[in-house]
Amino acid sequence: MILPADEKNTLPEIVYEEMKGTVSIKGRSISPEVNVYFEEFISYFKDCIQKQPMNLKVDIDMEYYNSSTSRILVDFFKSAKIVEEKNFNVDISWYIEKDDEDMIERAHDYESLVGLKFNVIEK
Repeated sequence: MILPADEKNTLPEIVYEEMKGTVSIKGRSISPEVNVYFEEFISYFKDCIQKQPMNLKVDIDMEYYNSSTSRILVDFFKSAKIVEEKNFNVDISWYIEKDDEDMIERAHDYESLVGLKFNVIEK
């Protein structure tokens, strides 16, 4: 499943390769329509991991995102945690700009909230 970024640069690109167990979310997410945009992906992702859980490799490379996107990411990470609880590996790479303390803090917040380890990587 590929959801392309929009032309206005207000929605991120989402690439989910369900047969490989890879997810990439990249770009900006500031549109008021973010819930509608992510809904198809989140629903499909949950369906896939319920039917056939597998190891997951998740790459998050967000320039900026709004509070609605943050709530969606929490939902996504909670679903990934369920995969881990079924004894599969969940590898989350959280890409940041050099010295972006806000994004480092957000990664740590998600870690403590959902109980997954985030690999914070400077670009």
